[in-house]
Amino acid sequence: MWGAREVTDFDGEALEERDLVRRWGASFTPTTMLFAQAPGAGAPQSWSEARAFVLPGYFKPFHNLSALEYVASDGYLTEPNFQRWLQGKADTMREEGKDVNLWD
Repeated sequence: MWGAREVTDFDGEALEERDLVRRWGASFTPTTMLFAQAPGAGAPQSWSEARAFVLPGYFKPFHNLSALEYVASDGYLTEPNFQRWLQGKADTMREEGKDVNLWD
């Protein structure tokens, strides 16, 4: 958030790390931004086009791992509401007899 090293944004513009963070809208740490390329799409031309999901702040391990699965499985494309997607995952796990503890 405060670095001055040069980085390159998705659009090819070179700028300092701190300027990139402001452009992307992160205002504190930790903030985890997950980027993906939509199936069948060309290379993203901007960060907003590439951004799949943002974890603003600290999340418990279950939620953090689930966010990675949400993006890797393209769940964000079929269910734009992460909470609903997460509830569906938890329900499926319970049906399989697995213990789901959302708070640890």
